[in-house]
Amino acid sequence: MASQLSPETARDPRQAPKPSADGVKPWVAGIRQQAPSLVETGSTSVLYALPPGVASNITPPMLKIDGKSCFFFPDCILVLENNTYGAVRYDDLRTDVRNQNMIVESAPTDATVVGETWKYVNKNGGPDRRFKENRRLPICLFEEIGMASGQGFKGLLQSSRHGAATPVNDAFRAIGRISKELRDAAPLLMTYDR
Repeated sequence: MASQLSPETARDPRQAPKPSADGVKPWVAGIRQQAPSLVETGSTSVLYALPPGVASNITPPMLKIDGKSCFFFPDCILVLENNTYGAVRYDDLRTDVRNQNMIVESAPTDATVVGETWKYVNKNGGPDRRFKENRRLPICLFEEIGMASGQGFKGLLQSSRHGAATPVNDAFRAIGRISKELRDAAPLLMTYDR
């Protein structure tokens, strides 16, 4: 959360508040906060690409999730991060969807705007009139898909289009169920050569 220093503190940094022995900074009159949870949004898209150094007869969909390149193969998600590969089985992937209000600089065209706030806010929630560039910011309803696996993979996808995340989450869960059923049934599917 960013803060705006008062003119007195900005002129003389020695007047800035000093932390107490327990590390807590005292509150100083004149410091105003920017809107809480201001989020910079960016678009993403699904690409179809093979991971570097991997040969396959299919070209899987790929998404960037939290800086990781995630390649969605039929049997697992191949994750490329810092030139290292990891594999996440769909049946080990836990997912959940939740709604999240996000304060953004400008609302995406497909977003549902649920309110607005000010870039610089007074304690009472109104605009801080000391800033002439203090403008209203939209509060948008986003959906988030949280993903985690037992091997340590964590990822968060955010969608500005409300209602778009639930079908994706349902698809991940269905693939996980089918993947587990196939793995459990593998010993029963033995073929005999005659």
